Amino acid sequence: MTSSPQSLPRRSLLAAGMAASLAVSENALAHAGRHEGAGTATVLTISGPGVRGNRGAMVPERDLLLKNHGVAFDSAWAASATALERLQAVDITPRIEYDGQPHRLRGPLLASVLQAAGVDTAAAAAQGQWLSLQAIDGYRAQMPLSQALRWRMLLALWMDGQRLALGGLGPQWAMYDADRIAELADRPLKERFAQAPWGLYHVGLHARQPD
Repeated sequence: MTSSPQSLPRRSLLAAGMAASLAVSENALAHAGRHEGAGTATVLTISGPGVRGNRGAMVPERDLLLKNHGVAFDSAWAASATALERLQAVDITPRIEYDGQPHRLRGPLLASVLQAAGVDTAAAAAQGQWLSLQAIDGYRAQMPLSQALRWRMLLALWMDGQRLALGGLGPQWAMYDADRIAELADRPLKERFAQAPWGLYHVGLHARQPD
């Protein structure tokens, strides 16, 4: 697990500049909507090997949040909230670190989202590809794709029946049911979710572990 060059320790940005980060992110996400057509703003971008792009290269003058977080690509797959909501959704009910209570999280499996982007997830995992999961506040998690698939990682769109929103835990929350994952279940609750960034807006695939 790493963080991007501009990030602070995990979620400390809530107390020291989250408003500024959200202002930039809202502007960047609004501009990114052009890739999906009028009225359908992009809320998630996926780039890397095997991705079937539906947008061109990152444009520094327009894709400000991607630029600020050191993300670059020649092409990528951009999805609107509507596109993600059309994918088959599943439910998990993990206890979360913020209040220690179980919550019902609902959304498509990460595997389904990657497949919608054209990725052969089985082949990519067998090749040892890695994921980077970039959140709007600068937090970045990294993990082997094979691990994310084994953990049945979810891109949560709803919590307890309410759509996750930008400014809260949205637009997406990369999450897994840590209570039911053997290597996580015995850890203290606050040590289970280093690979579960909320405010997720970019997923990167990499041929090897990123620097």
